[in-house]
Amino acid sequence: MLNKIIYIGGRGKLANFLRSNTNYIISSRDAKDPYYFDLYDLENSKLLSLKDYTIVFGAAISSPDFCQNNVKSCMEINYDLTKNAISKLLKFNKVIFLSSDLVYSGNNHDEELNEKVTPKPVGLYEKLKYKVELEFSSNSLFYIIRLSFVEFIDNSFFSYLNYCINNFEKPQIIDPLIRHTTHPNEIMKTIEKYHLGIIKYPIINLSGTKKSRIDLLNQWEKISGFKIDYKVVPIESSELKHKPKYINFKSLYL
Repeated sequence: MLNKIIYIGGRGKLANFLRSNTNYIISSRDAKDPYYFDLYDLENSKLLSLKDYTIVFGAAISSPDFCQNNVKSCMEINYDLTKNAISKLLKFNKVIFLSSDLVYSGNNHDEELNEKVTPKPVGLYEKLKYKVELEFSSNSLFYIIRLSFVEFIDNSFFSYLNYCINNFEKPQIIDPLIRHTTHPNEIMKTIEKYHLGIIKYPIINLSGTKKSRIDLLNQWEKISGFKIDYKVVPIESSELKHKPKYINFKSLYL
């Protein structure tokens, strides 16, 4: 029955994880593939003819900074084309939309930000995520999983630390920069619970353990076996000064 889960967004880290650890169908942008899917070419996508599947929609420009600097293309892909695709997929299937904790970027982070709290997104990336959420919120077949920092073994922060250790560079660790981290196994389990009807929450904040960049560095040291000297950079002095220091991302259901 789990082979009736389709993941759309076949080039990302989550797609690679699911491809290696499940028998889900992963979409492809190869027109010869039986599960071809391209936001720019929906009329030729065979996925639109399928019925009674659970479709996890992860296709997007995933970099908030890229979105902020490329407004037109981000609005087209992350909202216009996404809205069009989801509206068609919802005709015959359940759709799980992967959103982000960044939808709370403008909220008061002294308060717990659970599923009952109305998000106040600041940047374009999170504004478009929330706009898609609202677009289909009245559809009983549409579900939202909001994610924070996903702990892939090759996540971008660990890759940065690997680069530094291999090139004898001192990493610059931005602090405080705190997120609630989630292992991809938890995402997989949650998708399967939605698919099987075990959970039916319209929205779930997949909120894991609270970790700073320094916490993640300590975790990397345990995994890699290396100890590394690093420089702490205050977030106010970094390229991430426009980001929230902490998103108090919580769930009523976990």
